[in-house]
Amino acid sequence: MKSIELDNNEISATIQLIDIAIKHPQLGGGKVAGAGSFLLGKFTAALNEGAEEPQEVEQIEEVEE
Repeated sequence: MKSIELDNNEISATIQLIDIAIKHPQLGGGKVAGAGSFLLGKFTAALNEGAEEPQEVEQIEEVEE
């Protein structure tokens, strides 16, 4: 297993990018939903690790074209 060190801002930004990719049909949509969901769970758990209260991850509205 490899380790990557990210601060909370970098984790939040990564979560937002994955969320955008899942919600945007031309960026992946359903094709990346399973992998994105798995990664979101890992990043959210890492973000909340050691926190007294779980942090809310800002959700981005679905992109429409």
